[in-house]
Amino acid sequence: MEVWTFDDFDEFAEAVGDADLQMFLRNLVESRWTLRHLDLGGIHIQMGIQGSGDIVEGQTRRDGYLLYLPLMNPEVQQGNGVALDPDAVAVFEPGCEFILSSHCDHQWCSVFVATDALTDAPLPAGGNASRLRVTHPPVAIVRRFRRLVLRILVAAESHEAVADSDALRSCTPELSALATQIICSDHGPMTARSGRPVIPRHEIFARVRQLMTSSHAAKLPVAQLADACGVTDRTMRTVFVDSVGLTPKQYLQYRTLNLVHRALRAADPEETSVSTVLLDHGEWDFGRFARRYRQAFGELPSQTLRRS
Repeated sequence: MEVWTFDDFDEFAEAVGDADLQMFLRNLVESRWTLRHLDLGGIHIQMGIQGSGDIVEGQTRRDGYLLYLPLMNPEVQQGNGVALDPDAVAVFEPGCEFILSSHCDHQWCSVFVATDALTDAPLPAGGNASRLRVTHPPVAIVRRFRRLVLRILVAAESHEAVADSDALRSCTPELSALATQIICSDHGPMTARSGRPVIPRHEIFARVRQLMTSSHAAKLPVAQLADACGVTDRTMRTVFVDSVGLTPKQYLQYRTLNLVHRALRAADPEETSVSTVLLDHGEWDFGRFARRYRQAFGELPSQTLRRS
């Protein structure tokens, strides 16, 4: 098993696997992030301990299912706008687009199971049918699954288990069987809900991200942004608040903060100034932005640039 501890959020984000994702830091509590990763062939286990909240956007692999279990502070975590709890499991179907969000430090565990490693597996959903389902299987199954995953991780950290990988792989049949039960526990068609936008939430976020390729798009008024996405102003606000617990304006601010942070870290302080980077990202009010930046990253933009 591989174990990494980071004092840099972006490096932690790059190490998280089994999905094509982008992570944005939110509400820093402690500059410490730990990731454990164990490869059991057709099953991968990851465990994250995060000293911050975050927004995670991405798409899962198409060759298997990803099961996400909230551990510490499950009540602050959401999957596609649905609140999680200690007995919930978020099931990412193959190739589904997703948004995970949390507003403070938290812990989580994910288990990727290749489709051909499942026991009597249902056919993977494809195309537009792929989705993230927050399920509540029988509590006994969820707790048994969680205990087994944690037991495997603990065993993998012992020298004896590392030396004898067969001891770990012997647990995979039970893990696969439990994962199959969880995946099949709520596999019916998605029920339509009143008040939801006609355009799926993930599509709205995809359109917003596409607009973000313009450096000044973050400064668009919400009404103009909503119009560009083909929805009403009210729908845009509802989707963002329900999905990530933020208004569109707050979401764009967090996004810009993270992009500026990455640009400052990559810049040469001898050739680049903070004001140039901020202007490149459509920021004109340097003082107000610096206050938000310091609250997010614990330092001023100029300090980040000097450290680069």
